[in-house]
Amino acid sequence: MKITKRNREDGRYYLDVEGRIDANSSSVLEDMLGNALKSGAAFIILNMNKVEYMSSMGIRVLLATYKKSLKADIKFRVAAPSDCVRNVLGTVALDDLLLK
Repeated sequence: MKITKRNREDGRYYLDVEGRIDANSSSVLEDMLGNALKSGAAFIILNMNKVEYMSSMGIRVLLATYKKSLKADIKFRVAAPSDCVRNVLGTVALDDLLLK
C-alpha cells in the first residue's frame, strides 16, 4: 500500500491511498489518519480510487477515524472510492456514513 499526503491552505487534508488495505498495512493507514486528525485540518479526505482490496481491518480503521473525527469536530470522508471499496462499505452499511 502507498499513501500520499496533500495539504491545502483551505483546511483540507488529503490522503491518496493506493494498493491493498489488509492486516499488514492497516496500521500504516491508521497512523497516517491519526496524524491527519492531529494536524488541525477541518476536513480530512481519503481518496481511495486506487484501492484494490480492503479487509475488515481497513473497515475498522475507517470507522475508528470517523468516530474520532466526530469528537474532534473534523469532517472525514472517503472520496472517489474504487469499486472494491464501494462494495465493501455498502456490504457493511457504512457507505451512507463515509461516502457523503
